[in-house]
Amino acid sequence: MPDQSIKLRLDAFLPFRLAVLSNAVSTQIKKIYEDEFRLSMWEWRVIAILGEDDGLTSTAISERAFMDKPMVSRTVTSLQNRGLLLRTRDRKDRRREPLILTSQGREIYDVVAPRALSIEQSLVSAFSNAEFELFESFLQRLADIASAERPLWKTNPPGHDDH
Repeated sequence: MPDQSIKLRLDAFLPFRLAVLSNAVSTQIKKIYEDEFRLSMWEWRVIAILGEDDGLTSTAISERAFMDKPMVSRTVTSLQNRGLLLRTRDRKDRRREPLILTSQGREIYDVVAPRALSIEQSLVSAFSNAEFELFESFLQRLADIASAERPLWKTNPPGHDDH
């Protein structure tokens, strides 16, 4: 029988706090891509990934974004129907379908990405350089524990080693 004296207090529960913080930050960025471009979070995520690494497959996007394959497939189809990305064929492996942003998809990325980075910078500015390095080491440690079977992100994210 479970111990009835143990109570879960969400305000002190780390997974809850991380999720709420993530939602609060994401809401700031969401105002840009949703209000201005009528994109869902998943659509923006795929555009952001392809903006950084054009030519990835749906499977690679699924792994990178920690999204399930059916969600990536629906999102890619939606973006394709809106003229924001193209599905191409790999000349060496005809089964492989790299995805690339169209000029319209690239324009959205070029508008949203700098503004998202500005939001990130406003968060990062709350830390000294030493504090931010320590914070990043804590994030990496938590990521390694939470997803021991595969990395959640690149160990040294580009652009984050200069804070």
